[in-house]
Amino acid sequence: MQRKRPFGPGLLVAAAFIGPGTVTTASVAGAQFGFALVWSAVVLLGTGLAFLGQQPLVALLLAQAVNACLLPFLAGCLLFVMNKQKLLGAYTNGTLANMAGGAVVLIVTGLGVFQFFRVWGVLPS
Repeated sequence: MQRKRPFGPGLLVAAAFIGPGTVTTASVAGAQFGFALVWSAVVLLGTGLAFLGQQPLVALLLAQAVNACLLPFLAGCLLFVMNKQKLLGAYTNGTLANMAGGAVVLIVTGLGVFQFFRVWGVLPS
């Protein structure tokens, strides 16, 4: 366990959640194709939406709306879990990490609320 200490618990949790197969596949695909793979996925997704009669802009706006809702919640959950002494033991967040995490939660919550108010017409665009 001493060897994994510099990476922190976040990397270990992410690796356990994603799984070794996904990490390996994504790494190999990224090494072989680089950004061409990302651009191909974006073009194919846009083409597929257009073929189905959907406007890609609608999908982008929906993705932003979902992000605005989920990001503050997930950041808060992550901050909560990273302070569980029983779960992480000596690897829990310190004061500085908690302050930075709290700032992130507040900023993304504020940005999400601001964007929703802009979309609903409460605030000018």
